[in-house]
Amino acid sequence: MAKTAESRETAEAPEARFQFISRDLRLEFCGTPEYVNGQVDFFRPALRRALGMPEPAAAPAPAADGSARPAPAPEDSAGRSALDEFMKRVRTRVGRGALQERILLFIYYLTEVKGRNEVGTEDINFCFDLLGLERPRSLANTLGIMKRTQELLDSGSRRGTYCVTEKGREQVQGLLLG
Repeated sequence: MAKTAESRETAEAPEARFQFISRDLRLEFCGTPEYVNGQVDFFRPALRRALGMPEPAAAPAPAADGSARPAPAPEDSAGRSALDEFMKRVRTRVGRGALQERILLFIYYLTEVKGRNEVGTEDINFCFDLLGLERPRSLANTLGIMKRTQELLDSGSRRGTYCVTEKGREQVQGLLLG
């Protein structure tokens, strides 16, 4: 029995697809069910926030010795630990300039380490959320200063997206510890 063009396309198409669009978040995944489920699990905290759902309370997990030990927060995933590990490898400021430095580090991490072409404000806010940090109140203004005045960022291909300039890369390289 010969395969039709439609059945060949179906056999080559991804087995699973997930798409979510809200005011603050846009996600789309295609691939094997395992891949799509893994991505949904990774982004679950952001999805809950976008839907206005409260964070689930972590129930204490019993330890082997019978003492109560808090369960890891839902954000403790491979993504968080990778971002945590990256942030531990940099010398960061406290006080004036610390917010801009952290934003630069997030954009550098997402583009240079994770291989993204550009980063939007939702990606930056997600990094703050992932690390349990308060989101900046004036992110767009801060990004504008970092782009126009400090020349640490360039515009991406779409409005509201950014990538790190050579000057920004050099600044991050100076912050990286050994």
